[in-house]
This record gives sequence, C-alpha cells and structure tokens, in this order.
Amino acid sequence: PGAARRPESVRGNRLNPRNTPRSTACSSRNAHSRGLTLRAGVPKGTPSWVQPIASHALSAGRRWHINADTHFAFAWIDELTRHPRILDAVERLLGPDILAWKTHRFVKMPHDKAFVSWPQDGTCWGLSPMDVATAWVALSPVTPANGCMRVVPGSHSRPKLPQRETFADNNILSRGQEISVAVDEQRAVDLVLQPGEMSLHHLWIVHGSNANTSPIPRIGIAIRYVATRVRQDGAGKPFAMLVRGHDRYGNFSLTERPTRNDGFAGEGRHAMFLERVHAALATTQGPHRS
Repeated sequence: PGAARRPESVRGNRLNPRNTPRSTACSSRNAHSRGLTLRAGVPKGTPSWVQPIASHALSAGRRWHINADTHFAFAWIDELTRHPRILDAVERLLGPDILAWKTHRFVKMPHDKAFVSWPQDGTCWGLSPMDVATAWVALSPVTPANGCMRVVPGSHSRPKLPQRETFADNNILSRGQEISVAVDEQRAVDLVLQPGEMSLHHLWIVHGSNANTSPIPRIGIAIRYVATRVRQDGAGKPFAMLVRGHDRYGNFSLTERPTRNDGFAGEGRHAMFLERVHAALATTQGPHRS
C-alpha cells in the first residue's frame, strides 16, 4: 500500500505503516502463549505460535468478548499501548495527554468465516468530543486473503450515517451493525500490514473486513486512544489507563497497571474487568463490537 505517510495526512482514511518496530511484533506474538491462552481446542495443523490463542470452539462474537480490554490484565499488552513510537504518532493527533481506553484483539484463524460488516465505531460509544484514534497494530501478516481491514476513504467526513442491525451469522459485531447506505466496495482500500506495522483511523471511518480464506492466521490489536478531555455518556466513569501526559479532567477511572502475563483470557483479573466494563456499557448505549 504505498509509501509511509505522516499521521496528519492519514487521519481517518489511509495507511500509516512502520510506526512500530518488527521486534515489538515478535515479542508481542510470543507473549500470546503466556497471557492470552483460551481453554479450548484448535484446528489440526494450526502453527504452534498461534495455537494458544486460537479457538474455533467459540463463536466470532464470543471470541471478540474474550479478547476485549486485555490491556487491563496482561502486562505485555499494557506495554504495547505505551510504545513510544505509537504514542508519538497518536500525540500528533490528540495532543500530549492520552488515555488507552479500550483494546480489542482481533484473531482470524485459517479459513475462519468471521467478518466485520461496514460499521462506524463512533455511533455506539457515546464519546465527546470525538478526539479518539484507533491504532491497529499487526502481530501477523495482514493481507486481503486473510481478511485485512478495509476502509472507505473520506467517509469519516460524513459523521453518523444511518445504521441497521443484521444479526448475520459469523459477524464479529454484537448485532451485525452496518451503515444502511450503499457502500461502493470498488472505492474501499485494503490496509495491508506486516508484523510491527500499524494503521491509524478515525472512529467515523466506514470500515469492515472479509473472512480469512487463506491458511495464514490474521492477528492484530486495536488500541483505542482518547484525549483526557473526552467524556462518555452514562452514569459511571469508564476505565482507562493514562499512557502519556497528565489527566486534568477526571472523566475516566484510571486503573493500576498489570504486572503479570500468566492466566487465561476471560478468567481471573481479566474476567473482573470484563464484567465491570460491560456493566458500565449497559448504562450507555448497549454493547458494541468492531
């Protein structure tokens, strides 16, 4: 996908590769076996380095739930959210005071039917002002064949398009959300990444991804960064980690950093945070997956 661009030129719609070193992806990939093991089987022949995090025994939506907000529970993901090369790019978009609000670990195993339709993340999260940026960090090769993210360039300039719920099978989203206007897929851009590269995008960007039709797993972590001045609708304060600068607003409940990488995803400390996070989401606009 072309040469690297400055973050200012890609806000919301284009690839900004090579912001994280490949060594980060390698060390993060190895940490999966310590901190994100699922108690379920994996398909025969799955490469050994992804076996601990794979599970076709779980539905696409359930896998999303298990893989959400792991930065609160596992030290290696917390460290990734604080990588200086990621934060330097995010700071140029959001300013010097930055929170890591949410993380989502997206895994599509070989020949996985899971897909994402064409939603806008900003419609369901109740955040304002929209000083939010998602860093999608590749931990494996990410290609059209294994279901890379696709975006519609410029669509972030038309905030809050009409949405509908499809409840489609194998859709990673909780209700199969998608925009209810026609998407010209000929205009869509594939965000092709190598391990250690990332894309930055705006929450109003129309995006999606296809199923993995290849023998290669697709693994990445989406880190949702917000400026400290951002607020979320609802009665309580959402959880977040202060990863750079100072919090002068107090709109989020800041949590302590995790110190360990052992345990199972969806259990122990991680299960506690999942319960608290989803209870808080229930008081806003309902669960959303992306």
